[in-house]
Amino acid sequence: MKYFLGFIWFCLCLSPLYSQDTIYIENKDITDGPVSNNLYGSFWEMGFGRSDLLWGELLFNRSFENTKPISASNSWFTSYCPDINKAYWWHTGYEEPKWYLWSNGRKLDTLPLVFNEYWPSAHGKYYMELDTRDKTENILLVQDRIYLKKGKKYDVSGLFSTGNYLSEEKYSSHTVPLTIIICKEGNFQSQISSVKLEVNTNQFNLYHVSLPSVDYEGWCSFVLEVPVGYKLGIDLLSLMPTDVKNGWRSEAIKRIRQELHPKIIRMPGGCFASLYNWRDGIGPREERPVSYDTWWGCELLNDVGTFEMIDLCREIGAEPLFCVPVMFNNEYNAADWVDFCNNPENEQRKAYGRVKPLNVKYWELENEPYRRFDAITYAKRCVSFAKAMKAKDPTIQIAVGNYWLFNKKFAEILDIVGPYVELITNRGGTISEMQHDISLLNQYNKTHGTNIRLCHTEFRPPVSRQNVETDGLNKEVQVEETLFNASIRWKFAMNMVEQYIAYQNMGRNFFTATFTNLSDGWGECLINLPKETTYLSATGVAFSLLNSLDLVYPQKVKRALEDENLVIQAAWNAERNKMTLLLLNFNIISQPINFFAHPGYFWPIVAFANVWKETGWNAIIYLAAITSIDPSLYEAAAIDGAGRWAKIKHVTLPGIKPTIIILLLMNVGNVLNAGFEVQYLLGNGLVQKVSQTIDIYVLKWGISQGDFAIGTAAGIFKSFVSIILIVIANQIAKRNGEEQLF
Repeated sequence: MKYFLGFIWFCLCLSPLYSQDTIYIENKDITDGPVSNNLYGSFWEMGFGRSDLLWGELLFNRSFENTKPISASNSWFTSYCPDINKAYWWHTGYEEPKWYLWSNGRKLDTLPLVFNEYWPSAHGKYYMELDTRDKTENILLVQDRIYLKKGKKYDVSGLFSTGNYLSEEKYSSHTVPLTIIICKEGNFQSQISSVKLEVNTNQFNLYHVSLPSVDYEGWCSFVLEVPVGYKLGIDLLSLMPTDVKNGWRSEAIKRIRQELHPKIIRMPGGCFASLYNWRDGIGPREERPVSYDTWWGCELLNDVGTFEMIDLCREIGAEPLFCVPVMFNNEYNAADWVDFCNNPENEQRKAYGRVKPLNVKYWELENEPYRRFDAITYAKRCVSFAKAMKAKDPTIQIAVGNYWLFNKKFAEILDIVGPYVELITNRGGTISEMQHDISLLNQYNKTHGTNIRLCHTEFRPPVSRQNVETDGLNKEVQVEETLFNASIRWKFAMNMVEQYIAYQNMGRNFFTATFTNLSDGWGECLINLPKETTYLSATGVAFSLLNSLDLVYPQKVKRALEDENLVIQAAWNAERNKMTLLLLNFNIISQPINFFAHPGYFWPIVAFANVWKETGWNAIIYLAAITSIDPSLYEAAAIDGAGRWAKIKHVTLPGIKPTIIILLLMNVGNVLNAGFEVQYLLGNGLVQKVSQTIDIYVLKWGISQGDFAIGTAAGIFKSFVSIILIVIANQIAKRNGEEQLF
């Protein structure tokens, strides 16, 4: 009986009480125009968060230029991921497998890297030289942790030399025979696919072969075998599936296009853009220089350049937004980039195989310019850039930043740049700040006949709704978990949707918010790309849903009850024949509940556990008692018109009454036996004040503290009281003519 009452108490404690709310949707627009078609954008930054995982390359450090770990050497990573073992966002794509040699049955970690200095030159500062002329066994150059998929074909390429690097002749007098092998990881005898390659050039030249279709899926090793008696120079190795989309991972591109479909992609990055030289990313990849002085400190091969970024946008149906360096470069460099992309007659672009113009419409001038300029100097510099760039293509639209420190000078900035730009980006501004920006823009547009709109080109939703004054970088100290871990939570996705609703309510005055990041930003992303598969993050799922809704004309909403934790958006579609109601309920669990650390939940949990534990045994006893009842009693009750409940009341309960009394008498003695195992196992320092029982007290003082006298006294006291309670209960039963124990 006590367990049953405890169970009822537990249910009452946990049952939430809700009050009804009435929502009134008025057929009245709250914006002066439709929501922008380009509202849902994203962001792809080179050298940050392993964005390279979207590229189809399977080999890590393929040019042997990475002298330090990519992630661990990044300042953003080291600031917000202090313990990689607690990185809940981590997946296999973040692995950085090292090259190693295998010969004579053992692994050689020391690689024969050659630093170019002056000569000979390959690709970048380093290349690999394998010399087997004095060896007795072949040498294998190996990289593990390659995940291959069944049925796919793979292309292999690289820069190779016969080792006679300096010669007036292209072709060598001898040939180096190579074997490129795919085997099960670490098992060089278990070949999955292989192909022969003969190198016959003195200088480094590009070679290309295709591996036969792979009839295996799983983890593999990439092996390059050099036979005894040769010398070989190696650089810029590549292993890519043949189904890549212009170099991009096909399965990732498909999901981004079909499920996320961002309308704008900002690239080549944020901070990275400040030092980016677009000329390093054009032409054949084997001829592109390695960039060593990048913002994020990593060596960059420039596999992805202008053409590849355009290809990515076209594959996923997005418009590119190129960010132009302003702090450390000049307007002529920016104008040349516009000309290269958009001039139909640009000879350099044509020479590289792109005859038609790329038609890049949107251009942003610098990322975080306050790192070098004051607001007015930056504004004047933007005018010079805008004039030079629009002289090449007057149809482009240019975005200028007014965020953080510069927002205090926005009115002055607008007066300077207004005649030359179409977009203002307020990165990290609060909603109230952005609404004030729009008010200034509307006034300026009305006065000058312009159509300048606001946007957010590096959108990070706040980690916490309580801290709405975030700077857009979420750099506040995270008490419970790191920024990266917080970014994978569903509450972060909910915060993102709430921010997008606020941007929707700005109507046509707000152009786009490019969510940071598109892929693999150490948790901050829409889609994750481990080596073996792809999956959307929590924000990716929410982004996909939001972008699929036809929300064009937000409507005025009134409610009977005010609740800041219930966010409501109602909007017509473009034809105004379908209305969508969007509800965000932050009331479900505003903060995670640690049930085992809250004293108020301790005894309800114990009661539930005890009820659950005893239900089976008690059910056996009562079912046995019920089966002993004469079935004719039920038949007689049915003839008298008794229903189910009447039979229980007048037949079943009287029939099992002796059993109930006996069990009651037996359990009366256990009233002081509040339990030991459950309370002891669930108890901890946070609930210690409410979790103590006599048995735990005996253990603590009588055994743990060695005070056997007080422990014995407590035990005898509990036994004495239990005997008294049993005798009293038995006498009561005897006087009432009920069953008794003695």
